[in-house]
Amino acid sequence: KSHGVKLVRFVGPAPQAARLAQAMRNAAYNPQVYLTTTSTYTKQYAAPAGAGGEGAIIPIDFLPLNAGTTEMKLYRTWLAKVRPGQSPTAEGLFAWSAAKLFTTEALSLGGKLSRKTLVARLRTVTGWTGGGLHVPMAVGAKQVSPCVRFLQLHNGTWISIGGTAYRCSGLTKVS
Repeated sequence: KSHGVKLVRFVGPAPQAARLAQAMRNAAYNPQVYLTTTSTYTKQYAAPAGAGGEGAIIPIDFLPLNAGTTEMKLYRTWLAKVRPGQSPTAEGLFAWSAAKLFTTEALSLGGKLSRKTLVARLRTVTGWTGGGLHVPMAVGAKQVSPCVRFLQLHNGTWISIGGTAYRCSGLTKVS
């Protein structure tokens, strides 16, 4: 605070991110940017952080969990069937995408499905989006996408900031 630090980057679990947000608020320290990770994109962050969590920013490489796309609705529908009351999470979204990838590629092999043929097929996958749930992934190359967009906590709700398009330039400025 006394050194003029304007950006705080926190990587860790939601409860600790919430405690840090509360501590900064209690110390009357309001950095221009409090950048956290998708671990805070849960109720375990927003509610405990309270007013201290307002303005926190997260980079995401997937659709907001409340998006109204067909695939997102399907994910939330099945989540409600198998875990009633469970909120969707980034981890769950990527697990859904991985299951869809496995199923899609396994079915495409038909009668030639084996571990060897499935692994070989997965090595060729590029541009996988899980039905539009996330940025295109180079699954076969095992490369993480450089593309992100941002959400900010506003009145206890995560909202898009800086537009809804993914930025893939490698360096992103959020103002």
